[in-house]
Formats: sequence, structure tokens, C-alpha cells
Amino acid sequence: MGLLEALSADQVTAVTATDGPLAVIAGPGAGKTRVLTRRIAWRCREGHASADHTLVLTFSRRAAGELLTRLAGLGLPVGGRSGPGVTAGTFHAVALAELRRHRADRGRPPPVLLRRSTSLLGPALAAAAGFDPVPSEVRAVEDELRAARLAGRTPATYVPTGRWIPAPPEAVAAAWSAYVVAKRRGGVLDLDDLLADAAALLEDDADHRAAARWRHRHVYVDEYQDLNPAHLRLLRAWVGGRPDLCLVGDPDQAVYGFNGACAELFTRVREDWPGVRIVALAEDFRASPEIVAATEALRPGPAAPLSSPVSTPVPSVPSSRSSRRPPGAVPRLRGFAGEDAEAAEAAAVAAELLGHHGPGRGWSRMAVLARTNARLRVIATALDAAGVPWRLRGERSLADLPAVRDVLDAVAAGSPAADLAEADPGDPDRRDGPETRLLASALEEFLAWSPGGTVAGFRAWLDASGPSGGPDAGVDLATFHRAKGLEWDAVWVVGVEEGTVPIGSATAPATLAEEQRLLYVAMTRAGDELGVSWAGAPSRWIAPLAAAVDALAACPGATEQRRRFARLRQQLWEAGATRTA
Repeated sequence: MGLLEALSADQVTAVTATDGPLAVIAGPGAGKTRVLTRRIAWRCREGHASADHTLVLTFSRRAAGELLTRLAGLGLPVGGRSGPGVTAGTFHAVALAELRRHRADRGRPPPVLLRRSTSLLGPALAAAAGFDPVPSEVRAVEDELRAARLAGRTPATYVPTGRWIPAPPEAVAAAWSAYVVAKRRGGVLDLDDLLADAAALLEDDADHRAAARWRHRHVYVDEYQDLNPAHLRLLRAWVGGRPDLCLVGDPDQAVYGFNGACAELFTRVREDWPGVRIVALAEDFRASPEIVAATEALRPGPAAPLSSPVSTPVPSVPSSRSSRRPPGAVPRLRGFAGEDAEAAEAAAVAAELLGHHGPGRGWSRMAVLARTNARLRVIATALDAAGVPWRLRGERSLADLPAVRDVLDAVAAGSPAADLAEADPGDPDRRDGPETRLLASALEEFLAWSPGGTVAGFRAWLDASGPSGGPDAGVDLATFHRAKGLEWDAVWVVGVEEGTVPIGSATAPATLAEEQRLLYVAMTRAGDELGVSWAGAPSRWIAPLAAAVDALAACPGATEQRRRFARLRQQLWEAGATRTA
């Protein structure tokens, strides 16, 4: 297959552009991964780049694995035991590799990654605050310290960031100091240290910086809108002033503000990367015209033109988003009221899942998405009662899955990681289970990174590479955040009521805007069918969504639907109906 075959004109432009840094703004279903992999393959084929010197930075091991699989399918060598090739990994995993390489070159032991920062932070907080904190209080302080670090603070210069903290500021500062000391004494790094130490190494060591930039000459960043200041600092250290950089993402899907992500990165992309060329992909290849039209009512609003000067915001995807799919079903909206509204909503969703399951529509092609895990528990209870299998898209590292943990614990930490291939799980019933298959795949990937790596190094790499999606088959249950980057044929978005969507704590304009983007992300996961429901007072964003759905239902022609909805959306925007402030 030709690398430019079956691409739209805008996708071809994104794949073949050669002049300086490139920013690809790709809306939901716009073929972001296809464009990214085709661009890498095309540039290598045309002699503009070398696979051996190509680095792709992602935010999950799943995303990195998918990229490498697609690149291999396009005939490109990918990093592995068979030889060099394209390198892809999370920021944390690549930073860990950078530090390991530097220490190995100097005969020093590899860095040890702290598996759970709360194991040291909890006792430090207890001693400083004078009480035994519960896990949620320790996590709150963990989030606060991350925000403070991103703001350039230290224990000595700490001031509250505005988040809720369970102790006085002076106690939090003291806990921070004790936590730093405990890490130093234990010789361990946390995930935030990985990024900071790797960036400092590149900034301060000219020889290592030159070697790293020689090794990573062509740099690609997936989901650019999810970078926080620590990611951006490390990226700048890797890239320097070189033009061979490609950024791919969508500012309308910037939903990680709680982790310090810079939602305005695309706004200042011209200042951060001088000479950057911007290409926007507005066609949706995944969702039906009806879903595209309805979800457009949830986007923040029309964007500035692409030719805007530097002083104005760089746009999001143009407001003329369209679908390449044939017409389909109009999204369904449904409200529930009364004392048992949540249970009634959950039972209705379970019944609809049963009705939609069948040939060509397996359980794994459907998902139920909610803003909170608490709402997912209500859904899970109803699915159990209806006999619908489900799996929870969780936050655990692969190393925390029971069968995987059994294997890791059965082999000494200092042993070669390759020995894990011969180890059996403690429970014989798990030997051929999905968790051990995931382990085998991850082990092969790790040995591609580090052929001589140890079991301890493999465990650290797993923790640095992000959560596992979970191996069991069934309807996916996921929070809006966990659903990002995934897609299903049919999606039920539940709990869209005031106090939950937006979440009750979101009151500032910036946090409300992020909550709106989060709902947009959840709804755009659907390809063929979309259901939206609420129990109680409907969310403020149901009104514009209902107006869009009514317009679609009253106008069955797909072309006219898009035309009529474009007019309706402009009217809603002008009336301020979709503003979040």
C-alpha cells in the first residue's frame, strides 16, 4: 500500500510537510495515529529521516506499542533485539532510559524508581501534621507538591497553590522536606524526579546532551496538549533549537489540568517553536455525521482562522468539522428523576447493552463512560444483575495485576529480566491467562529497550510506562479521563447532571472550560451510536446538545443536517449558550 493512499488532502499535507517544525491539530477521529505513523514512514522512505534516530514520545505504553506495531506494518524497523529502529515510549520511560544510560556509561548503578510515593510521603505527613492521614489526604498532598514543583517551588519556598490540603501550609512544607530527605536516604526517585533529573542532565552535561541529540534527531510528540511544564522542559532539552520536530494533538481535548498540563500550549506554539507550520485535520473518519454534529455543540466555540497573527490564539480544529462516514442514528438523550434515579438509569443502560449485543457487536465494542468511579460502581451493579460482562479501565500498573505480581515476585530483583520468560505464576490456572499474555508482551518490549535489563529494571519500567488497560473481555467501564484516546462502536455517557458534569468543585472559568472539554472527549469516543443520560437536574450542557439533536431529528438528509447544524451552532454561540464562564 502506498503511504499516501486513502489519505485526505489535509492528511497528505501533514504527512509530507518538510519545512521546519510541524504542529498537526487533529480532532477526534481525524486519523491522528495514521498521519503520525505515515509521516514517520514517508520521511524515512524519502531520505529525510532515519528510523534509527527517530524518537516518538507518548503518554502511555499502549499508545507507544500501537505506534510501533503500525510502523512495523509499514515496513519500518522498530527498536528491538533484532536491531535498531524507531524508538517510542512514554516521557517517563524514555527519561528513565536516559538516566540509566548516563549512569551505566560512568559505572554507576541504575536509578531506583519509588513504586508508590505515598509510601514515604504518608509517614512524612503524619510526623509533620501530627495525625495519621487517610490515603485520600496523602494523595491530596502528593498532588499539591506536584503542582508546587511545576510552579518552580521548593520546600523552602512553598506557598499553597490553591488546591485543598489536609494540613496547614507549614506542615505540608515540612512533610515535603522530610519526603525529599527520605528519598535521598533510600536512593530512590519518584516519577516527577525522572523528568526533572533527565532534563537537568541534558541541560548541564554538554557531552551527554550532544550524544542524546545525535541519537534522537527526529522527534515526534503525541497528545501535545497533555504536556505539563516538566514535560515541556525535557522536550526542549532533547530538541534544542533544531527544526526536526512534529507535534500532534488537539487543544479541544486538553483535560489534564489537575496534572499541571498546559491547555494553552497550542495557543503559544508559534512562540515556543519559531517557524512552526500548522496543519488542521477537521474530517472525522470514525464517527457518523450525526455524532459529529451533536458533539460539536459541546466544543468551546468557533476558533480563530489559521492565518491569525502570533498575538491571537492558534486555533483548535475548525468549526466546519465533518464526517467521512455514512449517515447513522441520531444520538439519544434520556433523563431520569426520583429517589432511585441513578439505579433506574443504570438498569436502562444494562437493558440497552443487552439489546445492542449480537453478531458484529461484541461486548468489547461497547462502553459506559462516567465522570466519576462512584457512578461506574452503580453501573457495574446493574450490569452484574443483568448478566452483562464488564471490565474496568483502571489506573493500576501492569506490575500490580495479581498474576504479573506473582511472576515478578518469583524471580530475584537483580536477575536478568529475560529469566521472567521461564517463570510460572503461583496459581497454575493463571499460566495461560490474559494477564500473563500481557506480561509476555511487555517483557518483549522492555528487552527491546534494555536487552541486559534486570527484573528490578523491568518493574521500574512498567511503573514509568503508565497504567494497564486491563485484560478481561466485556463492556468497558471508564471515567471520562480514562476513555481519552480510546474508541468504541457504541457509547453510553451517564451521569450528565449538575454537580457531576461539571464536577461540583469546578467553579472557575478555566476549570469549567476543562469540564466541558472532558464531556466533549467522552462523547466523541462513539463511532456508530451514542446515548447520553442523567439522573436529576440535567447538566448545563444538555440544553445545547438537545437543540442539536432536535435539529438532526427534524432534518434526515445528512448533507442538510450538517448545513443546518452549522447555522444552529453559530446561533447558539452568538447567544452565549455554549460559553462556560
